[in-house]
Amino acid sequence: MGTGGLTDMNKLLGGLERLPALPATAARAISLLSQGNSSAAEIERIFRADEGLAAATLRRANSASYANGSKRSFGLKESIARLGNRVLMRLALEQQASNTMRDGGKSYGLERGALWRSSLGGAAVAEKLAQESGQADPDLCFSAALLRDIGKLAVDTLSHGERAVSWNSGADRPFVDVERDRFGADHAQIGAFLAEKWSMPQEIVLAVRHHHQPPESPTSWICDIVHCADCIARWAGLGIGDDGMCHPLSPRARDAVGIHRERVEALAAYALEFVNTIERDLQQGAHQHQQQRKSA
Repeated sequence: MGTGGLTDMNKLLGGLERLPALPATAARAISLLSQGNSSAAEIERIFRADEGLAAATLRRANSASYANGSKRSFGLKESIARLGNRVLMRLALEQQASNTMRDGGKSYGLERGALWRSSLGGAAVAEKLAQESGQADPDLCFSAALLRDIGKLAVDTLSHGERAVSWNSGADRPFVDVERDRFGADHAQIGAFLAEKWSMPQEIVLAVRHHHQPPESPTSWICDIVHCADCIARWAGLGIGDDGMCHPLSPRARDAVGIHRERVEALAAYALEFVNTIERDLQQGAHQHQQQRKSA
């Protein structure tokens, strides 16, 4: 984003009493992990202070895909060293961002939890597409897709209770154009601004900014993948609000990623199953935490 764009965004969001923010644990973890030179001890202190995040880290490091046939269990310190910064950032977002996202999207007519479910479904598809293409880091694509609609959190406040359905004159055009007419910026541009504020890696910032309109030149695999994942999540019925289906799929990105009907059907089903699994795991974790507190 150029200096002029940054100034305009500061002006647009400057009147808000509070910008959307990540929970403190996630914010501290991501700030450290994005620097690349943080010590394992610092990261361990942050992760150990959050039971859910520590448990998720242990599960991932001891899973079949990371344990490499080892029969012993890895502790938190070893798990952090084995997983690496990108996987740890993904876990921090996956575990912590739900509280930030769960109430988002009201101005788009979304029920509570719908934006979070859409974020999760798109993230699962982006990870899958990255794995199958071999052209982008799956964990980075997951994180970028998980955060792609964070701009809608700020739009909820900017709209002052107005529903998005009232912003459009009825013309058949991409909804990001409607948002630009209404606010001077669309939710993808606003989301990229927030991602920078949250100290996200530039690849994630770029993917958030372009998740509805991936750049034509130079092209970016992560942008193409997150864009396609966003469309597939919507076709799966996730996160459909007042903006409906007014976010067209880029033909160039479609061809680059290899999106076709049979693949869409399989990925849409995968997204829904992933969302249901994650929500079930989070509910079980919350219940276990409650039981532990009662017995303490």
